[in-house]
Amino acid sequence: MITLNLLPPNKKKDLYLTQVYFKIKNLIFFVFLIISIFAITLMGAKFVLQNFFVDTVDQSSLLVKNVQVYNEEIQLLSLKLDQADKIQKEHINWQPFIHELTSQIPENVILNSLTINEDKLIISGVAKQRNDLLNLDNNLKKLDSLSNINIPLDNLLKKEQVDFILKADLKLDKISIYVN
Repeated sequence: MITLNLLPPNKKKDLYLTQVYFKIKNLIFFVFLIISIFAITLMGAKFVLQNFFVDTVDQSSLLVKNVQVYNEEIQLLSLKLDQADKIQKEHINWQPFIHELTSQIPENVILNSLTINEDKLIISGVAKQRNDLLNLDNNLKKLDSLSNINIPLDNLLKKEQVDFILKADLKLDKISIYVN
């Protein structure tokens, strides 16, 4: 089979240029179509990532709020523990001191009250005889945990049934030795 091309050369040239034009137009159309598909895909991915970012920020802000609540609770607990530790360090076990103090009281002396206020001790009571009160005074002076033991002179004027009020200073550092 023989193909004859009877078109004049300028028409051949125009036909060739038209074919090239359509090929370039189709190529540009496909490139534009592919770019449009990429753009749509990227916009969808952007939307998904933005939603994911917003969710992550919400969760992290909740986490930060929870951490702040836990930190506040931990600080409050730490403060309470510090206070409890301070109380324990300042605590004095009075029982051994009271036991030692009462063991020094003579038989004929009856105590009415024993008051401890910070570092002061006040003992009131009745001694059967003045010598019993003086024995109490001497016994208390032997204790390392007491100092400045003072019995007013009017308490020593009576010979029998002597009402007395005895005052002394406590040596808290000596008493704290009793702490277990």
